[in-house]
Amino acid sequence: MKINKVINGIVLLLSISIIWGVLTFAHVCHEMKGMVPACYSTKIGALILSVLVGSLSLFIVFAKQKQLWYVLFIVRFILSLAIIGLPIVIAPVCEMKTMHCYVYTRPFLILTGVILIGIQLISLITVTISKGKANEI
Repeated sequence: MKINKVINGIVLLLSISIIWGVLTFAHVCHEMKGMVPACYSTKIGALILSVLVGSLSLFIVFAKQKQLWYVLFIVRFILSLAIIGLPIVIAPVCEMKTMHCYVYTRPFLILTGVILIGIQLISLITVTISKGKANEI
């Protein structure tokens, strides 16, 4: 289904934008007097999660059976939820409201994760109500 490929392309672009954002404008704090800041793990986690989400988007495009599509979709959905929870719960950024990671990285990851989930819900709706073959997408 063509809409499925478009939606997966958008998800892939969003995961690439997370990688680009965390490495450029939404970067985490730099090394502070020989110490690695707590938000460094947020950066590493965001990079890993976005690579996984992007990879699953490519696999979903080539999934021919609905059962496989649903399994990959659920895994990608959980990883997108993890992107939202990353700067808050999983690997929280520092709580200083003046730090770069709190002002830029945290909202960037939360907003991008929410957009990812919204797009995936649209994908789920379109695949579920599509009138294609019973075993293919």
